[in-house]
Amino acid sequence: MKKQGPKNAKKPKKQAVAAEVAEAPHHIHIPWWRVAIDLGGALAAVSVLWVLCAGSFSTVRIGGTVVSSRLSNDRLEALATDQAQAYRLRFYYPDGRTASFSLAQAGLSADAHSSVSALRHAQHRGLHMLTWWQPDRLALTLRVDNATFSAFIRDHAQIVTIAPKNAGIQFDDNGAVVITPGINGKQYGFTNAAHSIASAARNLQGPPLRLTSVALPPRLTAASLAGTKTQLEHIVGQRIAIAIGGQTVAPEPKVIATWLSLHDTPAGTTIGVDADAVHGYLNNIASQYTQAARSQVTGTNGAVLIAGTKGLRVGDTGSAANNLAATVLSAKGDKVSLPVSQTAFKTVQAPTEGKWIEVDVNTKQMYAYDQDKLVKNFLVSAGAPGTPTVTGRYAIYAKYRSQDMFGENTDGSRYFQPDVPYVNYFYQDYAIHGNYWRPASYFGYINSSHGCVGINVSEAAWVYSWAPVGTPVVIHT
Repeated sequence: MKKQGPKNAKKPKKQAVAAEVAEAPHHIHIPWWRVAIDLGGALAAVSVLWVLCAGSFSTVRIGGTVVSSRLSNDRLEALATDQAQAYRLRFYYPDGRTASFSLAQAGLSADAHSSVSALRHAQHRGLHMLTWWQPDRLALTLRVDNATFSAFIRDHAQIVTIAPKNAGIQFDDNGAVVITPGINGKQYGFTNAAHSIASAARNLQGPPLRLTSVALPPRLTAASLAGTKTQLEHIVGQRIAIAIGGQTVAPEPKVIATWLSLHDTPAGTTIGVDADAVHGYLNNIASQYTQAARSQVTGTNGAVLIAGTKGLRVGDTGSAANNLAATVLSAKGDKVSLPVSQTAFKTVQAPTEGKWIEVDVNTKQMYAYDQDKLVKNFLVSAGAPGTPTVTGRYAIYAKYRSQDMFGENTDGSRYFQPDVPYVNYFYQDYAIHGNYWRPASYFGYINSSHGCVGINVSEAAWVYSWAPVGTPVVIHT
């Protein structure tokens, strides 16, 4: 038989455990201020460590070189100067070419002192501490020679491959204003060359700058000429009234257009007036109302062989043309008066018989007679005011098919006129000859010679064949 112990022998042990459990707290209570102190201390420690790292391990990148930011300012400036001098701007062109240039060639230079000062200022800002493990980039402060920089961009960063064509403005045959649109060209370049190049230089950028093929707009576009077109339309569309011989002549737009000259400038197209063209137009009108006086020819006994008739002349077209040229660009219209007056005829005594020639240097007319019969008449350009044609009764004494002529101008300079055709000398070195160097508008209107009587070359050929040596020549004013 087993022995049995006391019935409640293990109960004391259970009570001990219960007592032990009863003594354990339900939670641990830590005051908030203690948590805050402990957390602040940890953060402070981390901050100190962060600052120590930022101060001890931060670096500076100057171009392709990385150095400690603890270097002195003088040392950083020296490094910046060396890097700037060694640096080369590199361009890569669309056609595969490459080129490199120093900053000096681009008109740029580094201000090392200002560059380091800007770096230090940036390092002292709080945000710098957040990225202390990344190198701070020293960006160069640049001095710019604007003229050299602009020339550098023009020569190396704006290479024209297809030249643009400016828009044009002109008149059609009816005087309407027509604009021809411009055409874009092409060039190798940048959208903003100055900014791209300066940015690469400031950062001593290693990779080359890649130029692209970009459109090159013309300097003058259809839009830029719109205002000029409107102005021209007002000018040619104005009413100009020219009163002459009891009638009024109004030039059409296509006529007024011939008086204008257009010149392209960097700012656009300028409008000018050709005063000579205006004068020529008025002279053309005047010629329709001009009639030379017909000399009265008498015989040696005083009998009238050919009755004289009065002529018609138009007033000063030169002054009228200058006044019109001065006002035409205003597009306000104008009224011009060209008075017509009569001119008296001269009386000339004919030689006793045969062929003879009469020259009126005032009316700029020449007549060929066979006694009392008018055979042919001509428009001439006789001696200019400073070198007038002699007047009186002469006779042709020598003839040359062609001859070089030379002499002295009124200002003392010398002139030389080669191969003057159909020369008929009538007094000393005065002659009737062909004139090929003056425009047709001179004959009958402007006396311009050194004293000779000049006529159209084909008419001079007729006179040369018709008038033999000994033919009388009568010259009068």
